[in-house]
Amino acid sequence: MNLKVGTFRGNIRRRSRHGKTLSLELWIRDDKVDRVVLAGDFFAYPAEALEGLEKLRGININELEVRIRSQLSDVSFAGICLDDILNLIKELLSLYLKQSHQKT
Repeated sequence: MNLKVGTFRGNIRRRSRHGKTLSLELWIRDDKVDRVVLAGDFFAYPAEALEGLEKLRGININELEVRIRSQLSDVSFAGICLDDILNLIKELLSLYLKQSHQKT
């Protein structure tokens, strides 16, 4: 959903191969991450690691995949895998880039 010029808010919900729901909300402002929210009916160990996604605020979108991969590399997931999260990130970034090109 497009809020205003330079601002994007996208939300995707998918099922993993293991049947668990994964939801990702990504807010972008002027090509910088404003907010990342990951939720679903999966488990992450340690659970606090997902709270660390808030620290991604302000990074350039080109760094997002690498930073998420790094931040979640030591996390064990049940019901999803890191690639499930990265695929949602790529999908939302693709949507953002498509919408931002349509404005110009």
